[in-house]
Amino acid sequence: MSDPQLADLRSHAAEVITRTQDDALRQLLQAGLPEGAALDAMRRISTFGLQALQELDTLFRQFDELVTTEERTPEHQVWFNDKAAAILLQVQTAFATLVAATIQKTIEEYR
Repeated sequence: MSDPQLADLRSHAAEVITRTQDDALRQLLQAGLPEGAALDAMRRISTFGLQALQELDTLFRQFDELVTTEERTPEHQVWFNDKAAAILLQVQTAFATLVAATIQKTIEEYR
């Protein structure tokens, strides 16, 4: 990514996904799940995280190509960056929702 703001957004997404995964493992273990069950759930959660990052990488590459291939006014550049940030928030929200559902389902199945 040549646009530093897009690179910062991608880095932030990776940090959020990593924190969410750490929190998920903590929640699963605090719920009293055996380590094996928690690790099985974490494999699913990690897969979701990797898929989210892959989708964001693809999206940000496309945004970067749009931004770098044509002249943009500063206002138009801000619009592009705002759209990228909005999509990032949507992906993070979707990831958090999947993680919460996985945690809940894993705990219900264990009990």
